[in-house]
Amino acid sequence: ARHAEALVAEGRHETVSGWLGGIPASLEPETRGWLLYWKARARLPFDPREAKELFSSAFETFVTTNDDDGLFLSWAGAAECLLYGWESCREYEFWIDALVRKLEERVIPSLSVEGRVAATMHGALMFRRPADPSIHRWEKKVRRFLLMSRFLDADAYALLALNLFHHDLWCGRTSRAVTLLRSLDGL
Repeated sequence: ARHAEALVAEGRHETVSGWLGGIPASLEPETRGWLLYWKARARLPFDPREAKELFSSAFETFVTTNDDDGLFLSWAGAAECLLYGWESCREYEFWIDALVRKLEERVIPSLSVEGRVAATMHGALMFRRPADPSIHRWEKKVRRFLLMSRFLDADAYALLALNLFHHDLWCGRTSRAVTLLRSLDGL
């Protein structure tokens, strides 16, 4: 799992997926959780449904091992799968409620994890609960991370900007949406 992040960032998803083909149940839970997470991340572009199952298993493992990084990242991964797989938005209900419960007991451990969670939760609310009052709090977080990521991580910036672009369009803020879209030029 140590090299998986760099390989996935390079687009070598199939390599990671092949290396992590069969993950034995007998592994230590901490190790197993991260292997499941990276296999899910590698499978996401090709099979979002399989990736969602892997992220779900990783999430449950991280709940039992109290690994907050893994828990929140696997939550975000599972919720992203619903978007990329064009599944029913009904399943967002489970993941939205799961995050709300976890945030009552835990704190997101880092800014990078919080940025991913904020973008994913905002997207989940946009697709499933657009009238939920908490969407405005999540939108503010996403806009804050958008400003930070512009200079730190072009991929994260694109994800956040497109998320806000759609939200602005749906809310009738067309000029704001166009500004966001133009900000993607040159990335």
